[in-house]
Amino acid sequence: MAAARQAIETLQANSGNGILGYFLWWGTWEALINPDRLRTLFDDAGLNALLHVPDNPTPALAFRRAVNHGVSGQKGITAKLIADNDAQITYALRVDDVDKANNRAPARQFARITWIPGRNKVISDNPNDSVVRRILAALPMFRDNHTSDDLRKAVKSVLNDANAVPVAGRGGNSCFAPAYSHREVKALAQVMALVTARNGDIGRQSFVAGPCPEGSEWQSIGEAAGRSEFHSRIERAESDLADFQSRMEAHLKAVDEAEKAGEEYTATGPRVSSLASRLKEYRELRDKIVSFSAALSFRAEDMLAKLDTVKTTISDLLGE
Repeated sequence: MAAARQAIETLQANSGNGILGYFLWWGTWEALINPDRLRTLFDDAGLNALLHVPDNPTPALAFRRAVNHGVSGQKGITAKLIADNDAQITYALRVDDVDKANNRAPARQFARITWIPGRNKVISDNPNDSVVRRILAALPMFRDNHTSDDLRKAVKSVLNDANAVPVAGRGGNSCFAPAYSHREVKALAQVMALVTARNGDIGRQSFVAGPCPEGSEWQSIGEAAGRSEFHSRIERAESDLADFQSRMEAHLKAVDEAEKAGEEYTATGPRVSSLASRLKEYRELRDKIVSFSAALSFRAEDMLAKLDTVKTTISDLLGE
């Protein structure tokens, strides 16, 4: 993180009129904010809250977060999930133990705590235990507020739309965003400055943008970051395609065998909706590669050719 801050300070000191993009460093620390408040901050900053801000925490999620909070920082205490179904979510609260020879022994369970969905109620076999009370006291906080996890999802959603790509080896949540993403960068900085921490402090969350001058080392750093990110996504697309084709071949073989045997066959091949969704995703990825490479003035024909092969094959599968 210190390296990231130093890099940003250097960029801010050396930037001129023309910039290539922004080196971004951001982080969240025990963020806690009401969902309606976070949506308002996004809307006020000109960001689409419906698109980027996660749904309100469910009672089940609030319970899980409260349990994690209850055991966090409690020396030797852990929570083990022992039931997770439509009837209950139950954790065993345990403490590390030692035997008479001071050797580590199996963890000792001192309480169970259960959330019952149908009744939206939390019960425990040891309600007076301090850890159980800590969990129960935290439930309203996690039920009524978004946390750092939700804020990270929202930030990453905006950065994805801004065509930002991770920058390896720069510390923290570091990424590079092309200069044409100025609006999103400025808006995120505005939002993050107003998100509170659990103790009510404003400004604990960080979002710092260092302008990257044109013709600097960031030309190659930005290209390398983009290629790394886009290549990995293209590789996943190629893997998806191989899986689709394998499943399609197995499906057609099963259909053929069923027809020869005079039997009825229930389809298990790739769903059309799944293929269509992936095709839309790959088209959007292509647009990102084109705009990113144009902004940084590097050729991306090699990546586009690989992606186009996947797109064309899936289009053929869909009969488009």
